[in-house]
Amino acid sequence: MCSIKNIKCHDEGGKLRLTFDWPIGVGEVYVNGKLFTLQEYKARGGFVTEKIRGRTVYYISDSEVALGSSVCFIEKTLITCKIREISGFGYDKRYKNHEITLTTDYPVPENVICYSIGDNIYCFGEAIPADRPLMRVIRTGRNDHIRIFIDSEYEMLYEIS
Repeated sequence: MCSIKNIKCHDEGGKLRLTFDWPIGVGEVYVNGKLFTLQEYKARGGFVTEKIRGRTVYYISDSEVALGSSVCFIEKTLITCKIREISGFGYDKRYKNHEITLTTDYPVPENVICYSIGDNIYCFGEAIPADRPLMRVIRTGRNDHIRIFIDSEYEMLYEIS
């Protein structure tokens, strides 16, 4: 039985600090298989590591072979969405176009971004490359509204602003 309790993740920009109640009488622990001493813990104020984008699980145990406690940290990828509405072209004012631009600092796989018009739901079906916008024009009825959202399967990893 692992005696490591009360594990917490602290997001510090590009770094992640793990803190926990150090087990009594133990001089070292393993964090994802890496040996970490009590002196290092005290000097650094916890276990400090580079933040990894996406879902990362940290396992902490008081021996190399024992099962330990774990904590999961999720760093969401932010997707910026801009919608510009272009109303009525020429003589046909029954429709309007929505110019949608999606940008992100990290690649986003296809089928993550969806949109709905009324009760109909559609998937963008294209990956968004890092640092290069994905643009799409979607035509709707004059009184229709468009809503952009993340597929529920990916909500824990991505966020739209």
